[in-house]
Amino acid sequence: MKQRLFDIVIIGAGVIGHSIAFRLKQCRPDISLAVLGDPMNSLMASRAA
Repeated sequence: MKQRLFDIVIIGAGVIGHSIAFRLKQCRPDISLAVLGDPMNSLMASRAA
């Protein structure tokens, strides 16, 4: 398995997680980030939304 390094890892692939990732890349396009979550629930709203 190949190891990958990221500056930031966001846990949660829902609306909030993707929104955070989008905003971080707008502010800091030089960072590398990963969004981790269940692909079946990707971009679905949570109770927090």
